[in-house]
Amino acid sequence: MNKNKLSANQLFWILNIAWMLLNLLQASVTELANDEAYYVVFAKHLDWGYYDHPPMIALFIYLGQWLSGELGVRLLTVLSQPIYIWLLWKLIAPATVEKKDVWLFFIIALAMPILHIYGFVAVPDAPLMLFSALFLYFFVQYLQHTSWYYIPFMALAIAAIGYSKYTGVLVVLFACAAYPKVFLRKGIYITATLSLLLMLPHLYWQYQHEWVSFQYHLVGRNQDFNAFYIAEYVGNFIAVFNPFILPLVVWIGFKNRHQDELTLLILKRIALFFFLFFFASCIRGHVQPQWFIFVTFSVIALVWQWARNHEKRYRYIRTVSIISIVILIGFRIVAATNPFGMKAEVFNNKTSYTQIANATGNLPVIFMGKYTMAAKYSYYTGLDAHASPNIHFRTSQYQLWDFDSNLLEKPVAIHVGGDYPNATHIQTDNGQFSFVIDSCYMPIRKVQIQWLNPYNTIASKREEKNMTLSIHNPYPYDIVIDSEKIQLHYIIRKPWSWVEYFPVDVENPLILTAFSTTNIQQKISIESEKAKPNETYETGFLLTKPPYIVWYNSPIYNIQIVP
Repeated sequence: MNKNKLSANQLFWILNIAWMLLNLLQASVTELANDEAYYVVFAKHLDWGYYDHPPMIALFIYLGQWLSGELGVRLLTVLSQPIYIWLLWKLIAPATVEKKDVWLFFIIALAMPILHIYGFVAVPDAPLMLFSALFLYFFVQYLQHTSWYYIPFMALAIAAIGYSKYTGVLVVLFACAAYPKVFLRKGIYITATLSLLLMLPHLYWQYQHEWVSFQYHLVGRNQDFNAFYIAEYVGNFIAVFNPFILPLVVWIGFKNRHQDELTLLILKRIALFFFLFFFASCIRGHVQPQWFIFVTFSVIALVWQWARNHEKRYRYIRTVSIISIVILIGFRIVAATNPFGMKAEVFNNKTSYTQIANATGNLPVIFMGKYTMAAKYSYYTGLDAHASPNIHFRTSQYQLWDFDSNLLEKPVAIHVGGDYPNATHIQTDNGQFSFVIDSCYMPIRKVQIQWLNPYNTIASKREEKNMTLSIHNPYPYDIVIDSEKIQLHYIIRKPWSWVEYFPVDVENPLILTAFSTTNIQQKISIESEKAKPNETYETGFLLTKPPYIVWYNSPIYNIQIVP
């Protein structure tokens, strides 16, 4: 028996290391995805937080970059997966297992498409999976042994989850909800207090930056209800967890509603809570497939337990899993070699951005809102780039960075739309790129506008409003607002949909002296063609200097349109 157990254990580590080696190879030969390049810039500027993410992925990339190239970016991601696979195995495997149990476990895991992607791609989901597995392991140990020994380990894991990805809090909440008696134990409150203390540096960063990440995730991503989002979510859920396997999980869940084994009970309930939570979230917009990646643990565990001691079930799972693995390995080969010459974010980056650098004379490039393009340009050319926040796109960490101030009075290339007049157009391996040259770059995006008498409502018909504005110029040069080069606009915006501009006819010209604050009173005529009565929209002020159209120069205010 000991010999069989040892043999099964050896087989486990042989398969686990073989999978890791496959991911190492994939990581080294596949070009960076868009978000990965963005996180590489995070890693160059380590901080306790970033506009749209907590800092753990930046630390992961930073620690791996003693190796050069894409493998260095992804190294800790690759090393994380065999650890959380092992933790899951420790949670669900009994004391005695056979080799066929190990084979079954791995073919089920390898049949999960999402584990193939996030086994080598450097995104926040990698540390999230690692620390979620650690939390779950210590949480189950705590429940089984009622020992305070596990409390500091749970607290560390919870804090690490918080530093990895904000949706990770759902793992902790749903795990506790899956076993409600845990709320009767004092230790869980001590754990919560310790983890909160460990999160204080990040929370202080959020406080310093006006809770920007929470505003973005809780409000800034809201969209109108669309029935397509529900169908998309259900379809993604099935695809991510394999359409040949996921229906079994649903059937197992209903059939074995009184599962006595603690780990499987918790994993099953967590999966249900995740599905219901994000199903409800569809009413506020698109749900990304990786948000429910933790459910992978539940799928593997439940299907493995269901099939391991039943020959017909075992054969079915083995057959559909092997078919799925062959297909997924095919996708991996395509991602590494691009045999069909496709244009996608992991293909042709080195050649495309080198073509842009050559066409612009190796100038720094300012991308209008395209933060991942700026990151990739920097990564693949080694040249300076900046993503100027743009009101027509979502904003990013570049809004908080001051990179463009380093380009003051220098020549830059500005990425513009293909229909921009006098633009230069080049054809890269990933499509057309259009730009203009600014021989003396003078940024205006950090001009601060305060609306001193903001209105809560605006009439849907034409209405003239008196507005009092305080405008601060933080730059070491004068800024001239006129009707030609730089204009001041009041805007009404529906995020993810449209923007309406209303010119503010200031004194012509209005000179904003360097480092000074100017107060103005101005009448503005507003008649929105797109805003609907009795609905609330974003509003605020911004300066435009074509081709620069930046993010708000003012705080974002809410305005209601009234009949």
